[in-house]
Amino acid sequence: MLNNTRDKIWHIEDNLSSASWLARNLGISELLASLLAHRNITSTDSAKSFLFPKLGALHDPFLLRDMDRAVELIKSFIVKKRKITIYGDYDADGITATSLLYDFFIRLKTPTSFYIPHRLEEGYSLNEKAVREIAKDNTGLIITVDCGISSFSEITLAHKLGMEVIVTDHHQLPSGFKPLCPTISCHWNSCRHSPFNRRK
Repeated sequence: MLNNTRDKIWHIEDNLSSASWLARNLGISELLASLLAHRNITSTDSAKSFLFPKLGALHDPFLLRDMDRAVELIKSFIVKKRKITIYGDYDADGITATSLLYDFFIRLKTPTSFYIPHRLEEGYSLNEKAVREIAKDNTGLIITVDCGISSFSEITLAHKLGMEVIVTDHHQLPSGFKPLCPTISCHWNSCRHSPFNRRK
C-alpha cells in the first residue's frame, strides 16, 4: 500500500548562507535559491545559466557515441516518410521523452506513433508482445527512450520482423555490453571524457 504523502512535511535545509544572497540578487524565492545552493549553484552567473539556459551553451550531442549513426537513420526515415514508433518507459522521464520526440516527428509530418508499456502487465523496457504489435502497425523504426539498454532478445526480434531500432537510455550498461543497434548512452567508455558522462 502506498503511503499518504499529504500528511508529510518537507524540510528544506537552510544552513547555506548563499541561498539568501542568491534570492536577493536574482529576485527569486528563498526556496528556489535554497534548491540551487543545494546543487552547488552559488554564483549569480551559474544560477542564471541553470535557470535561463541558452541554446548555444549546450554541449555538442555528437560527443555521445553512436549519435551520428542514430541521426543518419532517423533522417532516412523522415525523408522517406516511413513510420517511426517511440517506445517509452512509463515513468516521468520516459513519458516526457516520449512526448518530446513524438511532438518533434509530428511537426516534421513524419508518420509517428508511440508505445508506453503497462507497468503491471508488461513491466519495464521492451517486451516481445509489444515488438510484435508495433511491427503489425507498419513501423520501420523503433526509438526507445529511457529503456532498452538490455533488451537484446527484443531488439533481435525487431530486426527479424524487419524493423530498425535505436536505443536511448541512461541506465547502466549490462556486463559485457555489445550493442545490436545504434545506442545512445552516457555510460559508454568512449564517452568517458564527455560532458554527458554521469560517472565523473
